[in-house]
Amino acid sequence: MSNEIDSRSVYVGGFTNNPSEDSIAAEFSQYGDINNVRKRMDKKTGEFKGSLFLEFKLQSKAKKFAALKNVKYNDVDLTVQSKTDFIEGANQKLREAGEKKHIEVAKSNIQSALKGLEYSEGTLVHVKDIGGEKVTTSFLSTIFKEFHSEFILYPYNSNHSEAVIRFATPAASKQAVDTLKTRNLTIGGNKVTLGLLEGEKAKSLYEKMIADKAQLASARKRRANKKRASKPKNSEDDKQNATGDLKRKNETKDDEHPKKKSKT
Repeated sequence: MSNEIDSRSVYVGGFTNNPSEDSIAAEFSQYGDINNVRKRMDKKTGEFKGSLFLEFKLQSKAKKFAALKNVKYNDVDLTVQSKTDFIEGANQKLREAGEKKHIEVAKSNIQSALKGLEYSEGTLVHVKDIGGEKVTTSFLSTIFKEFHSEFILYPYNSNHSEAVIRFATPAASKQAVDTLKTRNLTIGGNKVTLGLLEGEKAKSLYEKMIADKAQLASARKRRANKKRASKPKNSEDDKQNATGDLKRKNETKDDEHPKKKSKT
């Protein structure tokens, strides 16, 4: 029923005052019989938002009116469009706002992740020849924590054979390399190769790895948020919510003041 009513309804916006429903019905009845005038009201203030929906008796009249140009009320230019077009436009704005927010959140997440993780010369150790994909970051942490490792970037490559460990100080990273070399350290069944990462190349590599990790974390969060948002909502009112203050089903209850014109 709601879709059928929507097909006969036209959005009219641009009112500079708050005309009565009767005056609106009288003015626009020249374009066809009008069943209802639904004024859009601000939920917080209760004030007229300057726009409304006209529900015509016939869909053909609604379409004809929605296609008009230069519609005026008391010499004020108005905007008219079908209700379905208005709702689609409102939904598109919501989607664009959501995408913009995701981008801003992603940038913020990356900036937060980079805080305190600036490159420090001599603090990075490159571990190569790690065996097997079952090795975890937690497992690597147990190996390097005695040397005051701060965090681990792993896997460094697609086959899970390399990692980069950052230590608190250059002295700690050097001690880790020297000590673990004497122990013939094996990880995942393989004897690994350890070495310090230094110089401009190491800095560029490190900063890229940190940024990649932050972007990956942000992407995961976005996917999780999108998945939650795609779940069916509990009520039909929520499903049909086009804007924050426009509910398609309950227009006459919360967002609009209905006026039924008597039929002759």
